[in-house]
Amino acid sequence: MIKLVINPELRDYLPPLTDAECESLHLMLTRDGIRDSIKYWMNPDTEKAEIIDGHNRYAWAQKNGKPYKEECISFPRPTLANVKLWMLKNQEGRRGGGTFAKTIEIVKLEAEAEGLPEPPPKEIRDEVMKRTGASRQATERKLAGKVDKTSNELTELLKLLKQKLSNPESLERFKSFLESL
Repeated sequence: MIKLVINPELRDYLPPLTDAECESLHLMLTRDGIRDSIKYWMNPDTEKAEIIDGHNRYAWAQKNGKPYKEECISFPRPTLANVKLWMLKNQEGRRGGGTFAKTIEIVKLEAEAEGLPEPPPKEIRDEVMKRTGASRQATERKLAGKVDKTSNELTELLKLLKQKLSNPESLERFKSFLESL
């Protein structure tokens, strides 16, 4: 058995299980054992086997001294961006985060994985519309809602823009904020 390690950046990359999901997982693991393998990649920078799927199962196995299977996932370009992209795609239809938020992150990571800069907000919006089938208006509402939930700064900037749309300083602050997303 290979020595698996937990990279906190990868462990914390996806939303954690809710309390109910965690309880359900522990009940299933107690009843059935670990059915799915713990997936890992060999990080070329650390030369360690880092878990990319199964953090909760692995923690449960370690705590309870239970056996588990391992599976190494190989990447043609072994980068953290490709690993995160794989993690997001592997979680599709499973839990947490919502399809829309995951799609935004996938679009950004695909560019990073190809060594390209993050696409501008308009390209992200257009790609999310294409992949989710959402209308432009719905996509823009959801993008604004996603940002609004994560930042009070956007609310303040929107107020400034509504009051002084022609003020170049306000507009530049808003553009700068959007580029930082």
